[in-house]
Amino acid sequence: MCTLTRKPNKWKRDVKNIAVWIVVLGCAVAVPSTQVAAAPAAQQTEQNAFEEFREQELQRFRETVLALSRDKTSDTVRTAKLKDYARRMVERYEKFRDSPEGTPYMSEANKDIVEIAIALLDDREKVRQAIALEKDPERACRLKLFAAELFGHRGQTDPAKTLVEEVLTATKDKFPSLHKEAEVVRFRVAPAGLPFPELPKGTRDLDGEPIRIADYEGKVVLVDFWASWCGPCLLEAPNVVRAYKKYHPKGFEIIGISLDESRDRMLDAMKEHGMTWRQYFDGLGWNNKVSAEYGITAIPATYLVGPDSKIVTNQVRGELLAARLEELLGAKR
Repeated sequence: MCTLTRKPNKWKRDVKNIAVWIVVLGCAVAVPSTQVAAAPAAQQTEQNAFEEFREQELQRFRETVLALSRDKTSDTVRTAKLKDYARRMVERYEKFRDSPEGTPYMSEANKDIVEIAIALLDDREKVRQAIALEKDPERACRLKLFAAELFGHRGQTDPAKTLVEEVLTATKDKFPSLHKEAEVVRFRVAPAGLPFPELPKGTRDLDGEPIRIADYEGKVVLVDFWASWCGPCLLEAPNVVRAYKKYHPKGFEIIGISLDESRDRMLDAMKEHGMTWRQYFDGLGWNNKVSAEYGITAIPATYLVGPDSKIVTNQVRGELLAARLEELLGAKR
């Protein structure tokens, strides 16, 4: 497993992307075909043409990943083979989509193509081509938001922001509910420059004291959505603690929003990792009232808020956090 201070192995990063892609499509990761038991006949349901096509592609994909994981060649060669396979997989998707059999499932196929193009190929042109085929304006906007979310999860803020802004423009007058949805997506994936919305009224810390963003004017604040059961959150904790110790005297504050259900486990994690800053906890887990207000669907989720209460950046972790704090507070004594 890669640590925060060691450069991740490129092949492992690619395999992680593969795993995410398979999980998103609702499939088990890297399960050999010989270990996949057929469902009892009584439990089997009739599949449409696209579901059959997708299932075949995913099975071939899993087998390819397993073969590559056993490959004794270099990471560079394996990565090249993976990308070559992904390109050919997209070609098969496109061929199916453009066939008489696949035409009724064009939107479903385009969504998978977009996901493969972003997660495995980093091919923005292929993403644009798939979106352009969606002639229904609402479907096209939804596919753009889907792509924006994927770009955002990979830290690719620029393409995410461009897509969201296109949707905001296209939906302003025609699709009010979709416009609001786009605003939420923008906050998640490309919020730089937006005012950080005030915390819901009644938000209080563990001591029962009110927490308000307005009270931190002139400070630099990290709003950190986390949980004690979240591995990546705890892996990042030492880095955040170091940043807090160094920059707190210069005006750096942290507001933790815990998505824990157990107060004791949260307190144990705070003590173990030295998290001495203020925390919000309501014991509702994923139904946490504050995280729900901001549309948080994955953690860790972090927002660095500047002295003017506007968002400097989001998903700021590792060396990037220290670099941004140095820019904002480094000159202060």
